[in-house]
Amino acid sequence: MTRGTATGNLVAGHRVDAVLTGHIGRKATKALQTVGVKIYLGASGRLKDAIASFKTGKYEEKP
Repeated sequence: MTRGTATGNLVAGHRVDAVLTGHIGRKATKALQTVGVKIYLGASGRLKDAIASFKTGKYEEKP
């Protein structure tokens, strides 16, 4: 199992609805999307700021 797949499975195993990240690889993307986890790209900086930006609709869901 690769890091991307393992990370995707780890997150999916915790009943996560969405992931907010700056980057995600194809294997982690596949693992998360397979179990219905939404992925939002473009986050950077402080977590507090990224969450505030997410709440205002700054990030788009990865297709």
